[in-house]
Order: sequence, then structure tokens, then C-alpha cells
Amino acid sequence: MLDHLRWTVLKWIMSRHADPYQGVRRDSECDNLWFGHIPDTLHDGQVICCSYWIEERTHTVRCNLFATLSTPV
Repeated sequence: MLDHLRWTVLKWIMSRHADPYQGVRRDSECDNLWFGHIPDTLHDGQVICCSYWIEERTHTVRCNLFATLSTPV
């Protein structure tokens, strides 16, 4: 199961290149900080989540934090 989660997170991170806004929401207090759970990572009532910064000018996505949170998120 752990390998499946690692691959799922890795594929999700790489998908941010195509569309960094898909399936996430912007933090209301910080410009350009986005947050969301990573699909298909539900395990034992928890999901893996990520927050990251989007720099539109340079087309850069920089991961800020990964966390495992209890559902619902």
C-alpha cells in the first residue's frame, strides 16, 4: 500500500505542471498559496494533502507542505 501511495503522490505532483489549479483551492489569507487533498490516497480514514505556492510570472510550483489528514478535509 505504501508504494501505491508514493506513486500516486508523485504522479499528482507531476500533474501540477499541466494545471496547478485543478482540484485545489486558494488560501484566503495568502496570495498564491493553494491547498488540496491528493485523489486516491485515502487509507485508514486519512488522505494525503499538499499545499504549494504558484508563481505565475515564472510558471513555477513550489511545494510547501505535505500532510496526512483525517477525513473529511
